[in-house]
Amino acid sequence: MSARGVHSISSWRVIYLCILPVFFVALSSCSSFIPASLPQTIDTPAPVYSGVSVVALDKDGKQFEPLTEVVVRVSNSALVDSGEDGRLIVASCTSEQFIMAWAPG
Repeated sequence: MSARGVHSISSWRVIYLCILPVFFVALSSCSSFIPASLPQTIDTPAPVYSGVSVVALDKDGKQFEPLTEVVVRVSNSALVDSGEDGRLIVASCTSEQFIMAWAPG
């Protein structure tokens, strides 16, 4: 066995030992040291629906009761409100549209 072969084995060991920290740094840079937490829910209030508030009056000029029997619709659209929430609100309409309301009686 020659002396040259013995030195080549030890030099490979040095190369391997030098490469290990490089791999460690490369792999650790891909991950985060800051612990990730689960997303938290935030209670946000329901958005206030802005639109046109409609008041349905009966033949005597009084507000129609019960309001759940009134249906309000914007023409040429699918915008409808039936008053189930105690109010009649529809989105504003364009100049080519108009608001229609139906009630019994």
